[in-house]
Amino acid sequence: CAEIMCKRGVCMEQSSKRQPQSPILLGIMCFFAYTICYDGRSILSAILPAMTEVSAFDKESLGLMGSAFFLTYGIGQIINGLIGDHVRARYMVSIGLLGAGVSLLCFPVISSGTLGIFLWGICGLLLSMLWGPLSKVIAENVPSNRARYYMTGLTVASILGTMAASLIATAASARQKWQAAFYISGDCVCRGMVCGAGIFGKTADSASDSKKRKRKPGDGKRSFFHPVEKCDSSYGVCGHRQRHYPQCGGLLDTDLYR
Repeated sequence: CAEIMCKRGVCMEQSSKRQPQSPILLGIMCFFAYTICYDGRSILSAILPAMTEVSAFDKESLGLMGSAFFLTYGIGQIINGLIGDHVRARYMVSIGLLGAGVSLLCFPVISSGTLGIFLWGICGLLLSMLWGPLSKVIAENVPSNRARYYMTGLTVASILGTMAASLIATAASARQKWQAAFYISGDCVCRGMVCGAGIFGKTADSASDSKKRKRKPGDGKRSFFHPVEKCDSSYGVCGHRQRHYPQCGGLLDTDLYR
């Protein structure tokens, strides 16, 4: 439902939809999600010496695993960037983290080098689902004068995630259990799905930006036939469908962009 108010001849609609998340809390959760992403991304290269020492896989297969990851990660950045214009960030981030986490948890139990190459290719594609949606959410919900600091924070998050992977790999190598590194990282990445589902679920995550209809000429302009200005709300400019509200004494545009 919506509450209609008239103020200085302008009708405003207060929507009962949830308000966007706090920019500070949003930044913290983006930082957390991207740190976890880089932990999962870097764990293979961090634990690689230990895996080579115990001959978990042959060197050729290990090299191809890393190559498959970065190949699909690079291609995925392009593909997921386009998909992100039509899919909400919470879905992209949640699916990416959950799928990558499951891939990391499954990796220690396989013995086939070919299957390992395939698994890391899938993992690279899934982790590439984060950068585009995270940067889009920041751009849409953070003031432009502060957005650059949030983006710098994501760069710092990538460094911390790489450091976390190194620490996990060091601890696992000390106990001569390289599998533990993937279990720990996989568990962390899966838990990060909560970040994507819960946090971004409250943001002004407009996945339908590309579906917005064009405004009609004269929308929001005062005239003899359209005496009331456009509706205003915390979710942006309203436009298009005109309805008559006697208590406002005129026409009111109420078709919110969705």
